[in-house]
Amino acid sequence: MAPSLVLLGTAALTVASGASAGKWSLKETIDKDNFLESFDFFNQADPTHGFVNYVSQNEALEKELFKIDGQGNVMLRPDTEATYSPDGPGRDSVRVESKGLLNKNLIIARFSHLPKLTCGLWPAL
Repeated sequence: MAPSLVLLGTAALTVASGASAGKWSLKETIDKDNFLESFDFFNQADPTHGFVNYVSQNEALEKELFKIDGQGNVMLRPDTEATYSPDGPGRDSVRVESKGLLNKNLIIARFSHLPKLTCGLWPAL
């Protein structure tokens, strides 16, 4: 099975202001129901000049680099099937960026599977 990154119920928590400073409250939960509304797919040249080709949402869906499985898991993964030339654009992969801005937050993410270290993998949160 190809490596995949599963994101379940990512919750962003923000610091309450005023009298209740220092307490956390749930602001947002991101899961299969609102993932696509919460993130943009980055499909430009890698700003860190890595050997990667970030693909659009449509291309990621087509190549199954992004999918929501039958259990409701959000899955993000690089292409581990194709062979690439050292002179080519690099391995197809998915990079998503939050549409929301965060300030003084605690983010809790639950992963049901983290991929093994393999060519084309650079997980970051």
